[in-house]
Amino acid sequence: MFEALEEIKGIGGKVKEQLLTYYGGEEEALRSLEKEEFERLLEAGLSLPKAAEIARSVWSAKRGFSYATMLRTPEIREVFNRILEALRSYPRTGFGRVAVGLFYPTKDEAEVKRRLQYVRECADLAGRLEDKREEVDALLSQVAPLKGGSPGVEDTIAVEDRELYETLLQRLRGRAQVILIESPEDLEYLRDSEFIRYLQRNARFSDSALALPQVEPVYEDDMESIVPEEALSFFGRNRGSIAASVRIARLSGDPETAADAKALSQDLEAIEGLDAGGSIKAPKEGPDLAFALENLEETAQRLLEDANREVSEKTAAMSFKGDELLGMLLSTGRGGGIQGLPGEFIELLHTTAAHCERRLAEALGIAEEWTRDLFSRDTYPLELDQERLAETGTSLTVEKRKRDFEAKKALAKRLAPHIPAAKRLVRKAMDLDLRLSLGRFYLDRGLTTPELQTRTGIGFKEGVNIHLKGRDIQPVSHVLGSCALFPEHSERAVVITGANSGGKTTLLELIAQTALMTHMGLGAPAKEAATALFDEIYYFGKGQGTDAGAFESLLKSFEDLARSSKKRLILADEIEAITEPGAAAKILSAILDWFKEDENTIIAMVTHLGEDISEHTGAGIRIDGIEARGLDEDLNLIVNRNPVLGRLAKSTPELIVERLSRASPNKDFYKRILDRFSPPRKL
Repeated sequence: MFEALEEIKGIGGKVKEQLLTYYGGEEEALRSLEKEEFERLLEAGLSLPKAAEIARSVWSAKRGFSYATMLRTPEIREVFNRILEALRSYPRTGFGRVAVGLFYPTKDEAEVKRRLQYVRECADLAGRLEDKREEVDALLSQVAPLKGGSPGVEDTIAVEDRELYETLLQRLRGRAQVILIESPEDLEYLRDSEFIRYLQRNARFSDSALALPQVEPVYEDDMESIVPEEALSFFGRNRGSIAASVRIARLSGDPETAADAKALSQDLEAIEGLDAGGSIKAPKEGPDLAFALENLEETAQRLLEDANREVSEKTAAMSFKGDELLGMLLSTGRGGGIQGLPGEFIELLHTTAAHCERRLAEALGIAEEWTRDLFSRDTYPLELDQERLAETGTSLTVEKRKRDFEAKKALAKRLAPHIPAAKRLVRKAMDLDLRLSLGRFYLDRGLTTPELQTRTGIGFKEGVNIHLKGRDIQPVSHVLGSCALFPEHSERAVVITGANSGGKTTLLELIAQTALMTHMGLGAPAKEAATALFDEIYYFGKGQGTDAGAFESLLKSFEDLARSSKKRLILADEIEAITEPGAAAKILSAILDWFKEDENTIIAMVTHLGEDISEHTGAGIRIDGIEARGLDEDLNLIVNRNPVLGRLAKSTPELIVERLSRASPNKDFYKRILDRFSPPRKL
C-alpha cells in the first residue's frame, strides 16, 4: 500500500527519524502501520494529535475513503475538538486514544453509514458489559503495546555449524555469547565459562567438550531448545498485558477469543512467574539453588564459628586438662595438626565437623552431598576447606544453570506455540477498548442514529448538548431547512432570539454537534435526528472583535460564501457586536436574504436584534424564540429553553430590572425604568 513513510500524511523528515529510531527500519515501520498498530506511534514518542493524523492517513487509504476538510472556521474546529476531547476521556489504552481520532469527519456517505452501524453495535456491546464496567476498565488499563522478546542469556552457546552460528548471531544481536568451534583448540575458550550450551548439529569435537562438567549438549535445532529465553522473554515483558487480555476475553464472552483465552489460561501462573529477560522467577520443584549459592559462604562461616565454640566448650569437660591442651594447640599457631592428640578429642572434631556440614545442607535446603568435607577434620580450630568450598560453589552453579535451562526449555516449548494467540488477545483487548469507548459515549450522551437525507436540512427532536450535565436538563427540538421530522417547515434561513442565558448559544452548538457527530459517524445527541451531509460547516462566534478590521473581515468571509455552490451549514452567534446596532440589523437581514435563496445553504443566526431584523427581511426567513416566562420564588429566570418556531422572543432586560426591584427597598427607581417598556411591566 505504502512504499515509503513519506507517502503517509503527517510524516515529515523529523517524524520519520523518530519512527526509524523506534522501529529499527522503514520496512518494520510500514509493516506495523499497515497492521494498524497505531498505539506504537505513542510509544515512539509522537504526540496524540500527530499519531492520530498518521493513523487517519493509513486508515482511510486502506478503506478507500477520504477525510473531509469541512471545518471552515476556528469556532467550528473548537466545537469538534471539544467533542473529541469528551470522546477521548473514555479509552483506557493508547490504541483507544489514537483510534477514536480515526472518527474525524468525512463526507463519504458509505463510510458515514458504516461508522454509524459500527457505533450502534458498540453501544449494544457496552450495554451488555455495563455491569462489569469497573472490572473491565481496570484490566484494560493494564493492556499496553506488545514488546518483542529481548532474552537475557547468561550461558555461553557453542556451535560447530557455521550456518547456525551466523543465524544465532543475527537473531540474538549480542544478547548472548556465541562461540564458533572450528578446531579442538577452540575448546579452550569454553574453560572459563560457567555453563555452556553445546549444539550438536554437525558436531565433531563434542566428545572432548562434554568432558567439561559445565557443558550441556543440545540436540534440537529449534530456538525453544537453543535459546528458550527468546520466547519466554516475550511473555515476561508482556505478562501484564497478556494476563489482563486473557481475563478481559473471559469477561467479554467474545466467542472469537474463547479458544485463545482457554489455551493461555492454563499457563497464566507460569507467564506471571517470568521476568523480562525470560528467566523463571522462582523454581517450582527441587531445591532453591539460587538461595543456596547466595548464602553458601556466609552460612558456612557462621556455622564454623558455632562449631569451634562447641568444641571449646566440650573440651573443657573432658577428663584431660582441656585448658592445657588448648593452650598447647594454639601455641603451635592456627591450623596446627592434631596427630598424637587423644582419640576422644579427635572424635569430637570429626563429629562436630560432620554435624556442621549436615546443618549447612539443611540451612541451604540442599542435599548433604553438596556440603560433605567442607570443614577440615585435621586441624584445630576447625577450618573451611576453601578449595572444596569453591568446588561446591561451581558445582551448584552448574547444576542451577542446568536445571534452569531444562525448565526454560520445557516452558518455552509449551508457551511458544501460544505467541500468536497472545498477540490476538491483546489486539482484541485494544479493539474492545475502542468499541466500549464508542459505545459508552453513545449511551452516556443519549445519542441516536440519525437519518441521512439528500435534502439540505438538519433537524432533531429532544436534543441535548453533550456538554450539559445535571438532571434538570430540558431537551430541545429544532430544524433548519427541509427535514422529514418537521414536514411543516423548510426555511433555510433562521434567526434565534430569546432570553439572556436562555440557551441560544447552547442550541447553536447543539446544531453544530448534530452535524459534526453525524459526519464523524458517532450518532446525533437527540431522541430523533435527520440531516444532510454537508461539504462545509461554518461557525462564527461572538469573539470577532469590534474594530473596523473585524467587521471588514467578517463581511469578506460571507462574500466568499456567497460565491460558492457547495452544500453548507452556516451558524453565527451574536455577530452584530462587530458594528453599530442600527447598521447591524440591516447587514444581518441582507445576509439572511441572500442565503435563503441558495438551495445548498442553511443558515442560523443567534441575535438580540430579532425584532429589528424582522423589519428588514422578507418572506422565507423564520424567527424562533426562546422565551422567559418570569421569575421564580428565588427571583431566578423561568425559561422555556425549547425554542418556539416562528415566534419572536425578546431578550430579558426588563425581567432583570424586575428581579432587582423586588430585592430593593427603592422600588420607585426601578418602576420608572419599567414604565418605559411597552406594555409597561407591573411590580
